[in-house]
Amino acid sequence: MANLPAPDQLESVLDQAWQQLALGASRRHSPFHQGVLASIGEAGVDARYVVLRGAERSSHTLAFHTDRRSPKCEQLLRHPQVAWCFFGDGVQLRCSGLAALLEAGDPLESAWDRTTSFGRRCYRVEQAPGSRLDGPDSGLPASALDPNEPAEAADSGRPNFARVEVTLQQIDWLHLGHAGHRRALFEAGDGWQGRWIQP
Repeated sequence: MANLPAPDQLESVLDQAWQQLALGASRRHSPFHQGVLASIGEAGVDARYVVLRGAERSSHTLAFHTDRRSPKCEQLLRHPQVAWCFFGDGVQLRCSGLAALLEAGDPLESAWDRTTSFGRRCYRVEQAPGSRLDGPDSGLPASALDPNEPAEAADSGRPNFARVEVTLQQIDWLHLGHAGHRRALFEAGDGWQGRWIQP
């Protein structure tokens, strides 16, 4: 369980939240490495797990990677407001903000450069995510499963790769404990403003 900051230390709570998010972005075994991202689709709220790929406190941003053909990209372009929920070590973080789809530029190229050959395979599927298939299939070309395939072949998925950056407007921190839960709400503005609220 995470240590609960002292009752008068809102700044410590915010520090802890950003530390957990930073670890989630850098360590795949962190409980904050994946979270449920909720967006607004044509039929209402749509939610799915996405992998946290970046957490920058200075810019108030979280980031994930996706296939640019995914239906969620269209959702985010139409309705950029999202909520991203994480849980681990007795702490729930509900992060909400505005999503921006990056399809070009240095942040995108840098993200692609840091993606492993194995990770790049995901972007080589021929059909867009969510497309109807005749049967169960990964959609990967047979060559993607060949261990002797040239490394540069993995780059064929590059046109489908996108990065989404979420500029946070709010972080809702909830600590679950046997002695009683604790909850704090932080809102972005000129820095972060926090207050304790009823769990």
